[in-house]
Amino acid sequence: MGKTEDNVRNITNLVRQAAGQGAKIIVLPECVVQGYLDPTTWTSWSTSETGTVAVCRVAEPIPGPTSALLGHLADELNVYLCVGLIEAVTNRFFNSQILLSPDGAIIAHHQKKALWAPGDSTWCMPGDLPVQVVKTGFGNIGLMICFDFHVLPPLLAKQEADIVLYSVGWYGP
Repeated sequence: MGKTEDNVRNITNLVRQAAGQGAKIIVLPECVVQGYLDPTTWTSWSTSETGTVAVCRVAEPIPGPTSALLGHLADELNVYLCVGLIEAVTNRFFNSQILLSPDGAIIAHHQKKALWAPGDSTWCMPGDLPVQVVKTGFGNIGLMICFDFHVLPPLLAKQEADIVLYSVGWYGP
């Protein structure tokens, strides 16, 4: 949690490895850029501006510095890259996901709609962006994050998603 530079370095290495093994669509975990939850202590982000887990210290806009950096990586490797990150929008925070195209552009942007009580309902807002489904050479791709599986599948089906890129930060049984 909060070690964005280290996380981005690890993400970059793993994405390069996946692309090197032939992956064309790479899906990263929920909030992979900033971290989601500390599973050893059940520590979650806080909306307080003080303390080591202050979400305002790590959240960023979309587009922003990390989406630009990872966009260059998607372009370099010619892959679709689905990235989970904590988004800041005028003092509101969202558990978000973007889909970067093989030319590095953000082609879809999703904010988690169904919040999980222990993990993110204390620090982020339910997303208010429309359901995201985009046409690609692989078919219509939709986006969904973790607990969204309670509400999004019928909406993604209605928009004719062929593939759903599903980011999850779960680590337990």
